[in-house]
Amino acid sequence: MAHTKLLPPAMAVRLLWARTGLFSDDERSNSSAVIAEGDLNSIKARAETDDQEKLYVLGVLATLNAAFRNLDIIHKKREMNFQENQSLRSSFLESTKEALDFGNKARDAVKSIPAMVIGGSAGSLTLVKALNLSSLNAWLVGLLCAGIGYLVNILIVRKTRQSKMKMFVMQDYERGVYFDQYFRRVSNSLLSLYSEIDQLHKNTFDASYPMDKSPTEFVDDILKGLRPTYCKHVHRHIREKIITPELWPICETGKKEAVGNCPNWQN
Repeated sequence: MAHTKLLPPAMAVRLLWARTGLFSDDERSNSSAVIAEGDLNSIKARAETDDQEKLYVLGVLATLNAAFRNLDIIHKKREMNFQENQSLRSSFLESTKEALDFGNKARDAVKSIPAMVIGGSAGSLTLVKALNLSSLNAWLVGLLCAGIGYLVNILIVRKTRQSKMKMFVMQDYERGVYFDQYFRRVSNSLLSLYSEIDQLHKNTFDASYPMDKSPTEFVDDILKGLRPTYCKHVHRHIREKIITPELWPICETGKKEAVGNCPNWQN
């Protein structure tokens, strides 16, 4: 049975995926994209000598260009999600900086209470003088106020640090969710692309191109290693707010060998 000798559907999909290296800043990805583009141009030139191959290859190239545009939009949407996520987290980091500044100011304010100037009938007096405290008592009051000030600052710093660590976990989780969405969109796009090209092959050669695996298995092989590996409970545990920064590496990797160290695994 006749079939293309120049551009099988699987090869076309792989070449398109390689072309998406143009979306990356990585030099090797860019080089792969350039090579893939060159291969497609070479195939187009070779198809000129065979009317049937030419009809098929031109149809495939038009389909690849449309799919490339779709993948470009999907990639830009992912980058927009990442940028929005970073913007929100940057605002949070700015608020934690303000909380730390407030802690420092609160510490200094409490420390300065003994020397605070108050109004009186004889003019302005410090709090120590107004209370007629002895030198020893004044020193003890100053020490107490300093201790309270430092305690207030420590509590604010500790609370802010905990909030900051939780924020980094949530940011990592959200970026993973966005990437998972990107992965599913790309997977669906490549699967749809394979079906379209296979239909072009049927229309031109009166049969599908022979494959030793299903289109879904083929696309999974192309994207192997990209799928997020979250623990199966991660989304529910995030909603329940029981994931800690210490447990997050286990949650993110979902390694079966590590679940025994997770107190929430059976929950």
